[in-house]
Amino acid sequence: MKKLLLILLLLPLVGISGTKLDSLLQTYPTIKSDTEKIWILNQISVEYRISGSDSADFYAFKAVELAKRKNYIKAFPAIQLNIGLIYYNRGLYKKANQYFIKCTTTAERLNQPYWMAKGYTMIGEISRRLGNIKKAKKYFEMSMPIFKRLDALKDIAWGYIDLGNIYQGDEKTQIKYYMKAIEVAKEAREDLPLSDAYHILGNIYESKGDYDRALEYFKLCIHIEEENNFSYELAGTYSSIGEIYTKKKNYKMASSYLKKSKELADKYDALEVKEYYNRAMSNLMIEQGDYQAGYEFYLKYDSIDKIIFNEKKHQQIMELETSYETEKQQLVIDNLEKEKKLKNKERNLILGGLLTVVLFLIFLLNRFWVIRKQKLIIETQKEVVEEAHKEIKDSIQYAKRIQSAILPPTKLVKEYLKDSFILYKPKDVVAGDFYWMEHRDGKVLFAAADCTGHGVPGAMISVVCNNALNRSVREYGLTDPGLILDKTREIVVEEFERSEEDVQDGMDIALCNLNIKTNELFFAGANNNLILVKKGSTKLEDILKIKGNKQPIGLYSNPKPFTSHTIQLQKGDTFYIFTDGFPDQFGGPKGKKFMYKPFRRLLLEIHTKPMDEQLTILSKAFEDWRGNLEQIDDVCVIGVGV
Repeated sequence: MKKLLLILLLLPLVGISGTKLDSLLQTYPTIKSDTEKIWILNQISVEYRISGSDSADFYAFKAVELAKRKNYIKAFPAIQLNIGLIYYNRGLYKKANQYFIKCTTTAERLNQPYWMAKGYTMIGEISRRLGNIKKAKKYFEMSMPIFKRLDALKDIAWGYIDLGNIYQGDEKTQIKYYMKAIEVAKEAREDLPLSDAYHILGNIYESKGDYDRALEYFKLCIHIEEENNFSYELAGTYSSIGEIYTKKKNYKMASSYLKKSKELADKYDALEVKEYYNRAMSNLMIEQGDYQAGYEFYLKYDSIDKIIFNEKKHQQIMELETSYETEKQQLVIDNLEKEKKLKNKERNLILGGLLTVVLFLIFLLNRFWVIRKQKLIIETQKEVVEEAHKEIKDSIQYAKRIQSAILPPTKLVKEYLKDSFILYKPKDVVAGDFYWMEHRDGKVLFAAADCTGHGVPGAMISVVCNNALNRSVREYGLTDPGLILDKTREIVVEEFERSEEDVQDGMDIALCNLNIKTNELFFAGANNNLILVKKGSTKLEDILKIKGNKQPIGLYSNPKPFTSHTIQLQKGDTFYIFTDGFPDQFGGPKGKKFMYKPFRRLLLEIHTKPMDEQLTILSKAFEDWRGNLEQIDDVCVIGVGV
């Protein structure tokens, strides 16, 4: 054990650029003690993880296997933390969290406060990334006193970074914690937390528009990350610098840095960095006017978490078909070879030739049955895939019927909003967008809502949010739009907190309450606005935009009460509420977004026409703009005339 401690103590003195890892790999075969081998295997995995190599998994699980075999539970917390960090770096937060929880519980049982605190820190960090700030703060505050008691400077530096991260929107407090982290990291000579603090400061100054100062911090990061071979962090820094050069319109430098980021992201297979890279490239292409390329990078960014349906079954079928073709080719080759032998020995080996023919016929018969069996297997596999596909389609159709049942019927809409239309275009069979209506004491409550995602996931969220709206009005008797949204948010967050998973989904919405007798309109919005076109309006400047609050219905770091707006409508006025699907649609001759200003101009042009005609014009305008491009989101537009 003394030999192991000496090696681990000398490692920081070894040169950079792989020599530390080389030293570990050279030392491992000379170690005779199994317990020392466990620690060395885990440290090799750590070094591979830091350098961005897939070999980190192999050595970590080799350490686990040896520790289990030798019942050396003392090493479990350190190994569990390392495996959690491997998954964390790849964006696999659920798997990572499972190992961090194992780390804390095992460390607590073994009375290992350091590893217990490390596990608390990473559970807090995952909670922060998933939007559960309250839980994140709780775990960070549990770990920090332990690190200070142990005088663990490196971890104290990380702790200050974690505390800074949870104060989003309070830049003064954030910068105070990050500067403390830099001070401690320098004292401890720990480059990774130092680089991380510099990177976050760069992000802060970038968000403030101080690009030159942001670049200073990012270039400090590059110096540290290149020197220490921090591949994962370096890929992210390259992307950040590329983003800044895009904003500074230095497209050549932006492209250069983003290319470096992609090379490292591909090597490391880091989902989060790849997602960041595709978003940055989309912005760069759009800034340069290449809207088609920008759209393609946007689709890559949007679909990074999607998987191909039943890929494994498809692969099995392909392998069977390949095997079948190989067997047929082998039959032809064997046939030619045997015919050649028969001709050469025909005179002297008649009996042997006859025997060969008989054996060949037996072989052909055998091959026939083998091939027939394989064809049956292929057909069966195809039937299984087709049946599974049919079941999924049937389930989606059933989900559509359920979602259609919660939408107000056209007859009800026309009964209470006689002069109105609803343009509703789901991207898929089922949608994340929905429209909603209730009637209370001569007042009509109605809304256009946009839930996280589209397709089946979006539809599932829409059912939860629709139910929350119904409860707010029917169960709690609310009619004020702002109070309804406050109560809806409360119900939705409460529903999601019941899940064992950290759910950060939610809804953007525009909600109206129209008094039919007095033409008084009350409005509140969550990230969505209301457009009012007064009677006689002829210019874009005449249009009134009533803004909703810039916060969603769901988990949010700094939630505030929703604001209700009151508008006295006049006869001849027209107003519209909508989700973002129409303005955000890519299309037109250059493949770019429709955008909000042209959308408002279109509403101004059609507001005097009958509602049925407005619906037709809007639907045609959307399809003409989209052309052959894919619809990227659900669309919902509601228009009401007074």
